[in-house]
Amino acid sequence: MTHADPIASPPLNRALRAAGILAVFAGLGPLTRAFVICLGFGGIAAQTAFASGDVAEAARLFAGGTLVTLLFAIPLGYMLGLAPALMTGAVVAGWDLRSGRISLWAALAPAVIIGVLSAYITGQQVASEHGTIFWRTALITAHLTAGMAGWAAARAIFTRAGTPAA
Repeated sequence: MTHADPIASPPLNRALRAAGILAVFAGLGPLTRAFVICLGFGGIAAQTAFASGDVAEAARLFAGGTLVTLLFAIPLGYMLGLAPALMTGAVVAGWDLRSGRISLWAALAPAVIIGVLSAYITGQQVASEHGTIFWRTALITAHLTAGMAGWAAARAIFTRAGTPAA
């Protein structure tokens, strides 16, 4: 069974697909970034108990630290992370309009650039050297994870069987 070439599809269908890809990144990106950063904060909360050998207390602190910070991080993630998510989604949607493929590289390239820039800019505000290293690592990791999650979700939603993978 053959499928229609995505590049030769009607312009309205291509525009709706691009808008859908953008919506996937806008919906999933900030949430993913917030969750990844909260995992890091949970790790910070648990590190002392883990270092002393109290694994049960470390697990409790990790879960508590992650869940409590998520309450604040989800709204903040959308306020601060919507613009980077839209930028990454726009690159992926543009690549899809050009080539008909949802490319992982089109998702990771802007994620790395935005992650490194935001880590550099906001890392200047952290007081300690260890805090700066943690913050920059967490921010770059969060951007990369959000780019991969958006790519995977967009491919799962918008790629038809028989369409070449990117």
